[in-house]
Amino acid sequence: MFIPLSFAVFSLFHVTSCNECWTDRLREVPKEFSAPSCSLEDSLVEWANVDCGEQVQTYEFGERCKTGLGGPMHSDIRFTCCKPVEEEQYPEPQIEELRNESERAFEMLKLYLNVFDNITASKERGDKGMVAYIVEHELVEFTKYLAEIRTDKGKQKQVHDSEKFFNKYKPGTVVTKQAFRHSLKEYLFHQATVRMTISFEVILSLIEKEHVLFSKEEKAQLRNDFRHTKFNYAWETATMSPRNDLFPELESEMHQYYIDILKLSTIGLSSNELTFFGDSDSTEKLIQLYEKVLKEERWTKQGIITSMGMFAIWLVTAVVFVGITSVCMWARNRKVHTEVDTRDEADLESQFSASDRCSLLGSASSV
Repeated sequence: MFIPLSFAVFSLFHVTSCNECWTDRLREVPKEFSAPSCSLEDSLVEWANVDCGEQVQTYEFGERCKTGLGGPMHSDIRFTCCKPVEEEQYPEPQIEELRNESERAFEMLKLYLNVFDNITASKERGDKGMVAYIVEHELVEFTKYLAEIRTDKGKQKQVHDSEKFFNKYKPGTVVTKQAFRHSLKEYLFHQATVRMTISFEVILSLIEKEHVLFSKEEKAQLRNDFRHTKFNYAWETATMSPRNDLFPELESEMHQYYIDILKLSTIGLSSNELTFFGDSDSTEKLIQLYEKVLKEERWTKQGIITSMGMFAIWLVTAVVFVGITSVCMWARNRKVHTEVDTRDEADLESQFSASDRCSLLGSASSV
């Protein structure tokens, strides 16, 4: 039986507390490029029942597109299902892992920055032994990490995540808004991971400049390619057209989601410094910001300042200690000298008194 529902109700697609019912929207991926979705009523209801796992409680058809041999056809169907969904059916991507990986990348870059000047100086002197020693003893973690991310990047090139996306949503495939939203999040999360790896390579090339120690020889091309990309949802999903237009109402939400995870995974910079993300020239601005940070030695000065601060504290403490000790010794010596002088004066006074008495006695006897 057909029971119309308001659009506001259908905008919800998570499990609700009302009888554990949930709502979703379902449509068919167009069979022809750029063609609108248009499916038979019976097919839409059947697909909704399959997705629900039981007969849907209520449903409402979307815009009518035409009438086919099987009857009226519509763009989509909105339905309500009261069968509880599995909690892990659409798990959220592990954003915390992405943040941790970004922090690890930052630590590796700082590790390299701390010895970079010594490496380049040794290399310019032709001291290969010193270069090898530094790499072997101080850059073990860095070289291991570099090999790891380059191996992962090679795997990413072999099987790009967009291919999985295309296979999942081939023409004629039935898709729900909730499932599509989850797929978009997975895809954008994957893209953010790829971006972080590329960013690491770009920062490494900015550190080494004209040198080629660990950065790739095609560093100029790497930076150029990076500059031509954009940190926004529309750019990342352009290759999916027309699939990304299946649920246009998701665009704003997914754009903000992508910006947020990009900020969380950007190496060495805080979210407050990345307000330009989403701009058409956001990647160019990011490279300029990295160049500024490296020029200011922001990532290396902190350690120097900390060391100087600790030295200053130690120096002040030592000076104060020496000063207090000196004052105490001076006061003690002064007290000792005062006591000695007092005793000497008393002895002299005693001696002089005796002499005076002797003189007086001598005078008296002579009289």
